[in-house]
Amino acid sequence: MSLRRRLTIIFLTVTLVGLLAINLVTYYSLKQSLYGNIDTELDQALNIAYRSDVFAQVHKQKLSIDRIATLIDPSIYVEVRNNSWQIILKRPSDSTGPVDPQPVVSPSIPIIYGPIKFNSKKTNFHIIYPTPIAITVGSFSKSDLRYRIEAVKVQNATIIVGETLTQVNQTLNNIILIELISSILVLLLIGVSSYYVLKRGFKPLNKMIDTAQAIGKGNISARVDTASKVSEVDKLGNALNDMLSELETAFVNQSKSEDNLRIFIADASHELRTPLTSIRGYSELLKNSRLDSERFEFALDRISKESNRMWRLVEDLLLLSRLDAGRPLDLKNFDLVTLVGESILDFEVSFPNYPVDSNVPERYLIVGDIDRWRQVISNLLNNVAVHTPEGTPILVTVGGNDDTVLKVKDFGPGMDRSQLDRLFDRFYRSSDQKIIQDDFSSISLGLGMAIVKAIVIAHNLQIEVYSEVNKGCEFKIYKSS
Repeated sequence: MSLRRRLTIIFLTVTLVGLLAINLVTYYSLKQSLYGNIDTELDQALNIAYRSDVFAQVHKQKLSIDRIATLIDPSIYVEVRNNSWQIILKRPSDSTGPVDPQPVVSPSIPIIYGPIKFNSKKTNFHIIYPTPIAITVGSFSKSDLRYRIEAVKVQNATIIVGETLTQVNQTLNNIILIELISSILVLLLIGVSSYYVLKRGFKPLNKMIDTAQAIGKGNISARVDTASKVSEVDKLGNALNDMLSELETAFVNQSKSEDNLRIFIADASHELRTPLTSIRGYSELLKNSRLDSERFEFALDRISKESNRMWRLVEDLLLLSRLDAGRPLDLKNFDLVTLVGESILDFEVSFPNYPVDSNVPERYLIVGDIDRWRQVISNLLNNVAVHTPEGTPILVTVGGNDDTVLKVKDFGPGMDRSQLDRLFDRFYRSSDQKIIQDDFSSISLGLGMAIVKAIVIAHNLQIEVYSEVNKGCEFKIYKSS
C-alpha cells in the first residue's frame, strides 16, 4: 500500500473517531436536555398535587383528586391509584386527539412520600416539598411508545404523572440521521480533499524518485525541481540537490584523479624508461671486449649519470608520495632570512650568470621543516635558471606588510596562460626548458614545481604565480586566512 493511501486512511480514521465522539456528546447532551425539560414539566404537575394536599391538610379538608387532575396541564398523562394500587382516576394526555396507550406502572416504581411539615399555627407554617424521581417506562402497546413518569404519595392515594417520549425520540432520531448524513459528507470531503492534497504534496517526492532513477541510469547531473523552500518536502528536495551536487563534484574529482593517476603512471613509466634504456644500452656496450679505454670510460660515465637521473626521479616521487599521505614534517623554529641567504649563495655558485638581489629583514622566524624549505627555495631559483636566458635578474623577498612569507621574482620572458594553468602539474615541462651544461642528466624532470606546491600546502600555506609574457614571473608564498 502506498504512503499516500495509508495517510488518507489515517486521516479518515482520525476524522471518524473525532466525528463519533462529537456526535455522541451532541446526542447525549440533547437527550439530557430534552429529558430535563420533560422532568421539569412533570415536577410542575406534581407541585400542584403537593400544594393541593397541603391546602387540604391545613384546612382539614378531603383531597379532591378530580380537582387536581383539572389543574394539571392536559398534555400530561395523569393516573391516580388507591392504596390497593387500583386505578381510581385516569386521564390520557392530550385527550382531544387519539388517546395514547396506558403506561406500564408497577408498585415498584420510586414514589416520593412527604413529609410535608408545618407547625401548629395556621398563620405561620413552612412546607418542605419533596424532590420527585423521574423514570422511563413502557406502555401497553405493540409499538415502542415510552413514557417519562413521576409519582408522589398523597392522602390515601398515589398520583402518577407522565409524558410520552414520542417527540423526544423523534427529535433524537432526527439528530442521529443528521449526524449520520453530515458525518458521511465530512468523511467524503476529508477523503477527497486529503487525497488530492497529498497527491499534490507528494509531487516533489515523485520527482525525487524520478531523479534517483535517472541518476541510477547514469545521469548524475539530474536535479529535483522545487517550487520554494517553505515546505518540508521542498526543503528535503533542496537538501537532496545539495547532496547530489556534492556527489557530482566528488565523481568529477574522482574521474579527474583517476585520469591524473593514469597520466602520472604513464609519465613516470616514460621517465623511468628513458634512463633504463640508456643504462641497458651502455651495459650491452660494455660487454664488447673490443672497446678502447676512452669509449669504455664514456659508457661508464653515461651509466652513472642516467642512474643518478633515475635516482633523483625516484626520490622526488617518494617525497611527493609522503607529502600526499600527510606524513608529519620535522617542524622547528628557524630564521628564514638565514636559509634564503644560504640558498642564494648555493645558487650563485651553480649559476654565476644570474644576478640575485634580496629584500629581507634582519630576522624572520617561522616554524617549519628546514630541509623542505631549503628545497622550495632551491627549486624556485633553479626554475629561473631552467626557463630564462642567462643574465636574467632575480629578486628574493622575505616577509612584507601583508601575509607574504616569501617571494621569488624574475625579470625574464614570463609565461602565457596555458603554461600557468599547468605549471604545478607533475611531469609538466614547458617547451622553453634549456639543457644545462650539455648534461642530459640535469634536464628537469617536471616535478620541481609540484614538489614546491606540495611542501607549501603541507605547511598550511598557499602559493600563487603572477606572470605575463615579457614581464617576468613572480612566485608568492603566503599564509592562508
